[in-house]
Amino acid sequence: MKTQLIFRENKVFLAAKDKDLYLGTIRDSVFHCKRNSQIHYFRLYTGYGFTSGLLKLEAVEYFHVYIIDENKNLWTSKEIILKHGIKRQFKNYESQYILSLEFFKSNKEEAVKEFLFLKSIERNKVFQESLFSEVS
Repeated sequence: MKTQLIFRENKVFLAAKDKDLYLGTIRDSVFHCKRNSQIHYFRLYTGYGFTSGLLKLEAVEYFHVYIIDENKNLWTSKEIILKHGIKRQFKNYESQYILSLEFFKSNKEEAVKEFLFLKSIERNKVFQESLFSEVS
């Protein structure tokens, strides 16, 4: 099933047969959503899912999930979801990336630090590869 996102101002909806499902809002490159662990928590993967369409949006770099029933904030980056998320296609639903709780941070600052750290490793890897290719 192909994911179709609908945007109304800064709100994001998933197109569905009967009515559009509200997913969350986008502000300052952050996708904000509220979830209930009793409904949205994937026990098999010990984490939460994000529709693959959200990960294709250039306007989104970070994800903030507020777990209503636990009064808990979870933060991560698009990079972390793409790197560590488990992609799953559930029958009659959009494809999702499920990210285990171990990869979430408790605040945005920690998520940004992790994102920047991953980017620096990536840059160093590219730099080292270019050095070795010049020697060959």
